[in-house]
Amino acid sequence: MDELTNLPVRREFHRRARRALRRGGQVLVFIDLDRFKAINDRWGYDIGDATLAVTARRIRAVLRGRGFAGRYGGDEFAAVITPQPHETIHQVLYRLVQAIAAPLELPSDRTQHGGPIDAMEVRTFFLGASLGAVDLTDVPRPDLAGTMIVANQLMVQAKGRGGGINLVTGQPHDERLSRPRGSRSQR
Repeated sequence: MDELTNLPVRREFHRRARRALRRGGQVLVFIDLDRFKAINDRWGYDIGDATLAVTARRIRAVLRGRGFAGRYGGDEFAAVITPQPHETIHQVLYRLVQAIAAPLELPSDRTQHGGPIDAMEVRTFFLGASLGAVDLTDVPRPDLAGTMIVANQLMVQAKGRGGGINLVTGQPHDERLSRPRGSRSQR
């Protein structure tokens, strides 16, 4: 478990994701925060850490009852989502992006990273998120490693479109999404 975000780290996320994908009907999502590096560089690691912690809480709140997330590394997260019967994956993804993009109000005691210390004040920070989502609903024997590659490529496409509130979803007919028949189960 990641101490900062209270989310599973990559290895634990993979273990849980493999188990979930065997049940079927999931969407795997790769999430990369937009503008995080600028916040971290200007305001320092404490503000960056607080930003990641708040973002993780927001992701968990949106996914409550419909999936789980993990911290993939740095400012990247991954999630496995099973939409509720009354909603579409696009609705869930949109709520996820909205939650991440909502203004963050965090205490700051510096005018800029390494600058003079002022009285403690609250500053407002703005993030966005680029998401790549792969709908595995009709994919037989989903392969986590291949699906993560495709979801990451879709996220990069979203980021290339300007970041912020961009959703790129896909259900590509790509052999990377399925394990071949007769192959051993994923580790």
